Amino acid sequence: MEAAEVPAWVVERVRAEGGYGLRYMAAKKVTKTDVNGHHRRLQLPKAAVEGFMREEVREVMGEKSKGLGVRVYDRLEYEHGIRLQYWGRNGYYTLCGVGWMEVVEAYGIQPEDVKEKDLVANVWSFRRRDGGGEEDEGVGKLVFAVDVVAC
Repeated sequence: MEAAEVPAWVVERVRAEGGYGLRYMAAKKVTKTDVNGHHRRLQLPKAAVEGFMREEVREVMGEKSKGLGVRVYDRLEYEHGIRLQYWGRNGYYTLCGVGWMEVVEAYGIQPEDVKEKDLVANVWSFRRRDGGGEEDEGVGKLVFAVDVVAC
């Protein structure tokens, strides 16, 4: 899928966070499993994530139980604490945990919606300067913005 146009709310969120390095990651067709309360995760293609990750990849690789804590914003600009994890056996990354279900709720997505509509989660990433010297090394905290749209 080609890159979606960056919504104004994403641009404003990057600005409000003092963010930099905004990148379009992926357009992910939303599946029933992605909105299932038991699974609590959005699968992301490995190539989409590793294409922009730096040292976080080393931390996340092979550590399914740990992962990397990240912030995710939805269209209403609510902040959600989520884990970015690599599931090596399946070869994909996930944004997972209770925070992902909060994103699903924010968009009002029900499992039956996935059958009736084609929903796509457009995912952007950027980095936020936090002080403490990280930006001196060119590395800030990783943040995601997820915009779910019907297509």
